[in-house]
Amino acid sequence: MFTYRFKMGFEESETFSRDIELKSDQTFWDFYTIIANNLALDQEKPASFYLSDHRYRKHREIVRPMDLSESEQPNTEAPKKLIMDQCTLSDYIDDPHQRFLFVFDPDKEWNFFIELFKISPSNKEEEYPRVAASKGPIPRELRKKVIDVQKANQKEAELEDDNEFDPPQLEDHPEREDELLDTDEFDQIDNSRMDNPDSEINSNHEGK
Repeated sequence: MFTYRFKMGFEESETFSRDIELKSDQTFWDFYTIIANNLALDQEKPASFYLSDHRYRKHREIVRPMDLSESEQPNTEAPKKLIMDQCTLSDYIDDPHQRFLFVFDPDKEWNFFIELFKISPSNKEEEYPRVAASKGPIPRELRKKVIDVQKANQKEAELEDDNEFDPPQLEDHPEREDELLDTDEFDQIDNSRMDNPDSEINSNHEGK
């Protein structure tokens, strides 16, 4: 069994690359899965591979099974599209520098350029597919959804923290000031500041 090693670049970033290894009997679905997981792609968005020439001009398309419309299903008379989980890599490699184009989200058409650059015996101790080398962070164009979700989660957590405890107003009951200062609730507030000293330091800096 042989292993294919591909280098993948992104059209919007010269500093981004991934080296991905797959076994020759694995499919384009395996290829798609390792890319989607590594880049945290929104898998609700369509994605396709294209067989291409050395200039990355598109030829035949290889689609995800869930992206087929009813008119394109294999049991119809319409021209059949290639389907990722039915396409073994070795069947579509006839050049030692075979190239593919991977397109994520056709509406925005994020293009990834893929080139085969090494063929070697498989290592029985390794699990494939795998990312063998990584350079550069996930492109910011693709990270927007992830960042939006993280911001939303952070904002929700902050709102929950704000609603956990509503400190009593001392000015309304000055005669109860000593009693209020001795409550467990006040201790919890003080302890939270001790547990998170950075937050108070940061607020002081912001005030300056």
